[in-house]
Amino acid sequence: MPGPKATSVKITDIEKKALVHVLTTGNKLLATKAEVLLRSQAEETTAKISREMGISPSSVVKWRKAWNSHTTVAESWVEAIEKIEETLGAGMGRPKKCKQPQINKIIEIGTRRERGDRSRHAYNELIATEAVSKGIVSDISPRSIGRLLEQYERETAGA
Repeated sequence: MPGPKATSVKITDIEKKALVHVLTTGNKLLATKAEVLLRSQAEETTAKISREMGISPSSVVKWRKAWNSHTTVAESWVEAIEKIEETLGAGMGRPKKCKQPQINKIIEIGTRRERGDRSRHAYNELIATEAVSKGIVSDISPRSIGRLLEQYERETAGA
């Protein structure tokens, strides 16, 4: 006798492309979660997914619920990746030290200051010192500043 009907998963076309991307390029755990969602959208049962993938039925249900509880419907690639990271990547790794408003202020300092003849490390160290002295963050390394600025440059170059 078949079990209860599985909760349906609503995935937009751009979200599906992002999930396929994560499935092929992401770490194993994130790829497993992405595959569960893609198979759930294809209306496979919880039992079939858990049996064929070697994971517990409760994990399948948990990841479906996490996806469905997210209220944002992604309309762009960036939004889709962010949604995947927020819903499926939660609890993975160390939590971020900086929240988005703090990152925005650090980026503002970085774009306002001239790099001049300074090395990249010295420039990042200067921005880190200024961010701490202005009370934006309590502590941040020059390398973290460099990563934030590099990410900002990649995003603005692609826009």
